[in-house]
This record gives sequence, C-alpha cells and structure tokens, in this order.
Amino acid sequence: MQIKQGHDINEKKQHEVGRLNKLHDELMSKANDEGKNSDENKLINLRRESDDLEKHCNELYREWIKKQTLLVQQNNKLQEVHENVVELSNKKMIMEQKKMRLN
Repeated sequence: MQIKQGHDINEKKQHEVGRLNKLHDELMSKANDEGKNSDENKLINLRRESDDLEKHCNELYREWIKKQTLLVQQNNKLQEVHENVVELSNKKMIMEQKKMRLN
C-alpha cells in the first residue's frame, strides 16, 4: 500500500515538473522587452522549483525501489519458512506413523 502511494506521489511530482517545464517554455516564448526582468525572475524561480521537484521525485523513486527490494527479500524469507514448516510437518507425520507401527 505504501509502495503504491509512493509510486502515485512520484507520478504526481513528475507531472508537476512537466507542467512547470511547459509553463517555463510559455514564459520564454511570451517574454518581451518591457517585462523581461520580472519574467526572468519568474523563470529562474520556476526552474529552481522544477529542479527541486525533480530531485524530490528521484528521491521518492529511490525510496520506492528500496522498499520493493525489501518486499522481495521478505517474500523470499517467508517462502523459506513456509517450506521449512511443510518439511517439518511431513517429518512429524512420518515419525508419528513409525511410532504407531512400533506400538
């Protein structure tokens, strides 16, 4: 559940980065001489925000990969334990049958 939420958050952040990049491109194409300084400041801020969001998305993705790896490891351990339980259960049954024959 947490992994899916992390993946959803990652997708939302990537969408936000795309939106900001599109906005950046629009601002660049509409820039004129009069408002160039204010547009440049907005552009700088949008680029900084876009970079921060991209870094955050990458961090979330790395965290998601780590959690996926941990999940696989835990599932492997669970499988081993299950196999041991089955094996011990079979041994117990065999021992009980041998005991019944001896009595």
